[in-house]
Amino acid sequence: MATNTANGKQTAFTLVEILIVISIMSLLLTLVLPRYFNSVELSKKEVQTQNIRAMQSSIDQYYHDKGVYPSSLEALVETGYLKAIPVDPLTDTNTSWVPEYKMVNGNQGVADVKSGQPVQASNP
Repeated sequence: MATNTANGKQTAFTLVEILIVISIMSLLLTLVLPRYFNSVELSKKEVQTQNIRAMQSSIDQYYHDKGVYPSSLEALVETGYLKAIPVDPLTDTNTSWVPEYKMVNGNQGVADVKSGQPVQASNP
């Protein structure tokens, strides 16, 4: 960006000044971006945990109200215990939940739910 000074000369940023600014910005980005992406991943895991707890709570309430477990997660929606099956934020779908069935009084139903996301190895 060139500007005129009082004596009529044009001044501008030198190549060295521009390179220093770019270097500083690059350094800051290398420090900030990994933390940002890590916080996004942690947020998704927290949302997933909250979704699982909400479904487990609905399953428990269904069981206490009716004496049997729901036949499927869709049954929780059909009977009004859930407005909709929540989306798993790590798989971006609501069909990846894995119901765990239990037999009670001769009826098999969903007693618990887990995420269908494959287990990832953690970095040491």
